[in-house]
Amino acid sequence: MFGEELLSAVEEARAIVEGVKAWEVTVDERKLLTLMDFKQNLKEKTKNHSVWINVCLSDRALQEFLVNTVLFCKKSSPENTIYIKALLRCLLDPHVYSVKDFPRSSFIMQWIFQTEHMLPETPNVSELEDLTQTLLQMKDYIQEVTYAPGTSASAIHEAKIKATLTASQAVYFLLQFLQERAQKDLELLVLLITTSTGYQVERSTFQYLLGYPEISFMINELQTGHKEYLSLKDQDVYRAQAFLLLMGLTVTPEHKAVSFQQKNERLVFMKDQMKNLLSSEITTLLEKHSAFKDWEMLESDLRSFVNGCLDDTYDDLKKHNIIKDMEDTFQRTEPSSQSKPKSDGSEPKENRAIANQEFLHLLKHLGLESHYPRKMGTEDFHVICKTSLYDSQPSTDNELPFYFLQKLLTVDYRVRYLTRKDETNPGLTPVPKTTEQKQEPSDSFDDFFTDLEEEAPESATGESCMDLQMIEFPLWSLSQIKKSWKGAEKSGKQVRISSYKNKLIYQVETPIVSFIRIGTSPSSSKSQILNALLSKQKHDTFFHRHCKGSTKDCLLMKGVVEISWYCPRGSDDDSFDCCIAFCNLHGDARDHEKQLQFLQEISAVNVALVSQSDQSDKKGMKILRDLWQSQRPLVCLFTEKENVAAGRSRQNIKIGIKNRNEAELMNELKKTIRHLLEGSDTLFSLDGCLDKARKHGFLVDEDSDACVTAKEEAKALVKLLKKEKLCEIKSQLLPLQGKLWYTWCQKDKELTRLQEKRNKSIEHHRSQIESEKSAIRRKQLDKAFPLNKLMKSVLGFLQSQSTDTKKYFLQWMKVFMDDLSSDRLDELKRQYHQLWSKILAMKKSNEKYNLKSQLLNNLDALSNEINDSSIGLEHILREVGQIYEALQSTNSEDECFVKLPEIAAGLMVSGYPIELMDGDASYIPLRWVGAIFDRLIEKLGDKRVFVLSVLGIQSTGKSTLLNAMFGLQFNVSAGRCTQGAFMQLIKVDEKLQQDLDFDYVLVVDTKGLRAIEMVNKQSLNHDNELATFVIGIGNMTLINIFGENPSEMQDEFCDVSCFSDVIRFDVNTHIHYFAHLWEGNPPMAPPNPTYSQNVQELKNKIPQAAKKESQGRVLKLSSLKVRIRDLWNALLNENFIFSFKNSVEIAVYKKLETAFSQWTWQLRSHILDLQMRLDNKIHNGSLQKVTTEHLEKLVQEKSDAITKDMEEYFSEDRDCEILVQWKGSTEMKLKELKGSLLLETRKKCENLIELKKNHCKLEERKSDYENELLERSRQLALRLKGQRLSASELRNNFMSLWAAWIAEVSSAAPSPEEVDIDVEIEDVLLDHFKEPNLLTQILTFPEHGQFSVDLEKHIAKKKRWGIFTMSSDDVDVSNIHRITDNIIARVMANIDKKEKEKRDYSRSLIHEILNEVQEGVNSVPSSAKYSFNSDYRIDLSLYLCRKAAERFKAMHVAFQKANDPVIYLESKKEDFFKCFQISCQGATSITTFAVFLCDKIGPALCQAVYERTALALAREMKEKIPNFNGNRSFLEVCILRYLAREEDFEKFKEYLNCPGQFLQSYIKTHVERYCSGKDRRLENCLDESLTHYYESILSAVSASTKVIQDRKDRNDKISLWLDEFCSALEEVLSLPRRDLKGIEHQEIPDMEFLNNAMTEALAPLKAAKQKSIAAASSHTAKIKTKCR
Repeated sequence: MFGEELLSAVEEARAIVEGVKAWEVTVDERKLLTLMDFKQNLKEKTKNHSVWINVCLSDRALQEFLVNTVLFCKKSSPENTIYIKALLRCLLDPHVYSVKDFPRSSFIMQWIFQTEHMLPETPNVSELEDLTQTLLQMKDYIQEVTYAPGTSASAIHEAKIKATLTASQAVYFLLQFLQERAQKDLELLVLLITTSTGYQVERSTFQYLLGYPEISFMINELQTGHKEYLSLKDQDVYRAQAFLLLMGLTVTPEHKAVSFQQKNERLVFMKDQMKNLLSSEITTLLEKHSAFKDWEMLESDLRSFVNGCLDDTYDDLKKHNIIKDMEDTFQRTEPSSQSKPKSDGSEPKENRAIANQEFLHLLKHLGLESHYPRKMGTEDFHVICKTSLYDSQPSTDNELPFYFLQKLLTVDYRVRYLTRKDETNPGLTPVPKTTEQKQEPSDSFDDFFTDLEEEAPESATGESCMDLQMIEFPLWSLSQIKKSWKGAEKSGKQVRISSYKNKLIYQVETPIVSFIRIGTSPSSSKSQILNALLSKQKHDTFFHRHCKGSTKDCLLMKGVVEISWYCPRGSDDDSFDCCIAFCNLHGDARDHEKQLQFLQEISAVNVALVSQSDQSDKKGMKILRDLWQSQRPLVCLFTEKENVAAGRSRQNIKIGIKNRNEAELMNELKKTIRHLLEGSDTLFSLDGCLDKARKHGFLVDEDSDACVTAKEEAKALVKLLKKEKLCEIKSQLLPLQGKLWYTWCQKDKELTRLQEKRNKSIEHHRSQIESEKSAIRRKQLDKAFPLNKLMKSVLGFLQSQSTDTKKYFLQWMKVFMDDLSSDRLDELKRQYHQLWSKILAMKKSNEKYNLKSQLLNNLDALSNEINDSSIGLEHILREVGQIYEALQSTNSEDECFVKLPEIAAGLMVSGYPIELMDGDASYIPLRWVGAIFDRLIEKLGDKRVFVLSVLGIQSTGKSTLLNAMFGLQFNVSAGRCTQGAFMQLIKVDEKLQQDLDFDYVLVVDTKGLRAIEMVNKQSLNHDNELATFVIGIGNMTLINIFGENPSEMQDEFCDVSCFSDVIRFDVNTHIHYFAHLWEGNPPMAPPNPTYSQNVQELKNKIPQAAKKESQGRVLKLSSLKVRIRDLWNALLNENFIFSFKNSVEIAVYKKLETAFSQWTWQLRSHILDLQMRLDNKIHNGSLQKVTTEHLEKLVQEKSDAITKDMEEYFSEDRDCEILVQWKGSTEMKLKELKGSLLLETRKKCENLIELKKNHCKLEERKSDYENELLERSRQLALRLKGQRLSASELRNNFMSLWAAWIAEVSSAAPSPEEVDIDVEIEDVLLDHFKEPNLLTQILTFPEHGQFSVDLEKHIAKKKRWGIFTMSSDDVDVSNIHRITDNIIARVMANIDKKEKEKRDYSRSLIHEILNEVQEGVNSVPSSAKYSFNSDYRIDLSLYLCRKAAERFKAMHVAFQKANDPVIYLESKKEDFFKCFQISCQGATSITTFAVFLCDKIGPALCQAVYERTALALAREMKEKIPNFNGNRSFLEVCILRYLAREEDFEKFKEYLNCPGQFLQSYIKTHVERYCSGKDRRLENCLDESLTHYYESILSAVSASTKVIQDRKDRNDKISLWLDEFCSALEEVLSLPRRDLKGIEHQEIPDMEFLNNAMTEALAPLKAAKQKSIAAASSHTAKIKTKCR
């Protein structure tokens, strides 16, 4: 095909050059454009330029035409010369350089590239802004030329040509750059705008000359489009892409319209340009519109996307595609009828019917005829009936099967001894059949039997009845058996290397040892010999003639091959070193030729039991000859010989067993088999025997249609799983249950617990969480759909197949998925336990702390990998549940959605366990569980259900207990770390329903409690949540305790008197002791019959207890669904969780809580003290920046001390082994507390620093005034110095100076700015709301009016299902008032804060009020039935602004006064006078100096004393008052007791409605009571604080004096002394150095005298403060309560 296209292209090229010969030589750009088009077509057809170069450009005619065109242009200089050059360049560059013969090519190219001064330079365009700039230049250029005086039309035309060329080149270069950078989106943006203006990509030029309007259009579209696109991209990619698509469909110059055909072409182009880059939302939208082209609808949807209105448009689109995907998934064939097993055509049906008469007679006698040929299913015995409840014997033959099944379920091997009570009726005794035997002469292997010469009669030649029956190979039944063993391999003579294995036994290749019997053996039992060989305890693995209930003759057992495995445990006394399969052929081997042949082919060793009387039988001897001649070793056990002649061959061995010591015989037989196996390499698995079984005509149970179909599907799906890395299967194929689901659960819990609210309002926080939850669900849908191949296949298969096929499928999936992960999980767990042991050893040695941390990180990584690698069917079904939950978020109930819970309900009815609680996320998917219950009700009716829940930590055997009790299918030692609760339905027999008054038992089993692999996952709370939930929903709870004393439950150490106050429990009757499951040491130990008996006894107790349940407690399925929902919501809302511990653990934990409370208080107290010191430094101006690192250093010492105390507590306490489980969480909580306290401290300091900076300018202006006044006063003092002036004369001189100065300042100070706050409020409101008649509302609003919510006026009802909801209920009204009160409270608190900070009024304060109102309105949950309307916002905003206006005016006045220089200076007049007085007095001024300084210290000292006293009182109360020295829960108990004593209902209301406010009031009451006691606690504490600070000031005075006394280099000693003094007190008092400038220039030569003067001046200051303390002790309100 390619050759034909190339030939066609060459012919077309030759035709075009022939046409060129006829062209006239004129400058006709159309001809050049024709060549351009042809060149482009050639490129598209041939994918290269070879034809253009080798045919066209190499042709003389075309070359001459091009040369002549250039010559004509050079001669006539046409107006479009630049354009002609551009076209020629496109035709020739760079292709002309590849033409071999083009003589004048250089002439043409030189002219093309010759530049004139008017030709614009080729623009360097690499960014979109560069293109815009180039276009702006071209626009200006055209405009200049157009409007220049005397400009001709040709000049304008030339300018357009130049502009078009430049623009073309700029677009071309930009597109090249964007392509290189793979910026497809911006490339498309440029293309959409430029092509709409005529740019042709293939020619790299514009189709028409550009003028001013076209260039302006491109500039505007590029600028606005680029800005809008980037803005949308920052928000959401889908919005930006929708903008591009919408632009592409609509962009066009004003005078043009876009036709439908153009839109279609543009859309195809855009989709091709952005393929693989389009978001899922855009892809979904385009798919929806692909079937029809309603351009208006598409553009409308795109506009919705651009505006962010994704919910309506996208949800509809997504819903449409999801439904389509689900319908495709479920479009399979309807469930087929019950599958029937394949039959072997080699056996005529009539022969089987005749042969089976005896079997059918037996079935009828046992009452099982209805189950043949249809086998029994789980539903037939998965029933609680009277037979299953009592440990009794059957009285009739038809009771035997069900008694047998029930005992089999309880793993009671004594089931084989089951007989009827009526011993007089022997039951069925089959008539034995005799066979005639013929003699056969010895064969060539006679030397093997040299001592056996008697002949025996020949056996009958006819086949037994069993030979006429189909022989079944039950691989399916055996495929579910799992065995564990620890094999040992010898390395040399000494070393034994053991390896633990846990495998599905049908997959394991083992040597097979087959035991057969030839003839009769009255004296020896083959099965008994096998039992002794397998079990040292002589357990009857194989049933034999000496077992209880055995008879001389058997029925249906002849020809049966039984199999059992010997599993070593890796010890020296193992009988065999590896796992060995032992097969036992029942009956005489001579009668079962097919079975014998099969065993010969698969066995590694054959053991034949031979009696003397049957040895010479012809058929028997033939069997022995065949065995002897085979390649497999043979062991012959002669039943009637004590000793056998020696002379063993290498692999054929004779052993006499008559009258032999059993121990010696078994020892010899074991050694023989071991020896023979060592030389054999014949290994077979049961799965590997399958082909041989089919070859012999055996009926294989796996060959049924249902099983084959299920296995093939399961294999295909597991093959799909194997394509992923094991630990990534969940994240890749089951993505919904991972991080997204876990995050959604955390958000939903936070919705009710509000632990991360911080400074957000509750409503705002809840609204934000709801939005985040919805976003997560959308992400889940994006990940889920379209369904991946795994989920599509699983759902389609489970929905379309029959019940039997589904059961086979689930079992095969379980088998294959266990096989997929078991080896890796075993290896990971081994590594985990090794690492854990290493860490424990390091903890004991207390060495290498850093290495221990690294090991703990490795442990976490292993734990994560174990969890990620644990993959089972439960995870697939969990994913189905998450798909349903995500679908429900779309508020759609499509029929195909309902099929998901329908599948789960069907599995549950058929006996499969379904997950109730996801243990990994510790959450119940309520919608999913509720939907399953709804489908169960549809299938079964609204039946009454007795809920039995089971608790027990991992590996205590609770699942084994349940499986033994009810025959359930809960996983036992699956090797996976599955967590959660699983539920399974068991039907109650109709006769028993009448006695018990319920129809079903729902068993709820818990998984993964206290799993060691999850120890670092903070799973304790998860475990307790799970335990609380399953106890809450259960009518009865079984708590399985392994090796612990259950009597500890009787005196549970908590706020109840005993355990029975929480759960009905009687220590005397509700405790059942169980024997161990195994009777001996596994793996060869049999199940303990006493365990089975204990199971039966417990099972009998359950209906007895159920009868005592009140009628209302056993719920119907519908009510149980509601109970599950209510209980889970209660757990979320109330956060009450039972913590199941014994009394010792609880006591230890309470002691830890008390210790933790002390540690946290030490940390809080230290940081509070640090906050006070930092505040003083900030006020004093010595601290301008605070960082977290700096704060960390300041608290590091205290933090280390607390950590050390904690380490000692956990390591040295007598209960350290119990404490260790909480160490990690305690360390984490202490670390989080430290971080939050430091963050709070940093924020406070930063706010204070910011406030300080804001006042800096004002302070500088004040400082200028002060400095000027001080300078003038000093000059006056110098003039007056030496004169003896009285105090009044000094004051008069100062006052004259003061009056002059104040007058000067007053005249120079700017007049204060007048602000009309009322008018500004009106302006802001009018601008904000823009409502008609708003001004009237403002003017008519009462000046001192109050605001109350008017439900009719202020509240809007939402539409539900197209109609308005009814009137608001009490909860809605309460929420409305709460939101309103919160808005008002937040506004008032904000104003309070501004007043305390002494801020000035600004217009932004009004906007803050409006923002608070808007945030409150937005906090209404999206699920609420109401919303606030504009009247509410306006009325509330008016009320708040009017209320705030008066306070704003007061703030403004206060600020003006504080910053008015005259007022400020007047307040400082006395300070200035004292400074003046000191300057005039000279040496006698030291005392005045000291008094002045003490006056400055006084207020700061008073504040510091109060601050320290508050903290000291808090410490003292925490130590001495019991209510405050415990933990938080104890404080809550104290509060409740206080409420009970007070019996004040109003306090109860306050406690319930405003618990935080009540707690503050409660603490304040206790503080006041403590401070007002007779022992004068407050006065003593104040006095102690005063003494502390007094001593600190004296120390600062002394230290400053000592430093300054030695300074001889400085004359300004007082200034230096003040520097040292303030520095020493910078963390103690708020004493800014700037406030002491007035006295820093004093001349005080005697520093010692200053020291004495300060000491004397401080004494009266202390005395004065002590007097005020005595008065203040009765006013405790002055103390700031800091009890936190």
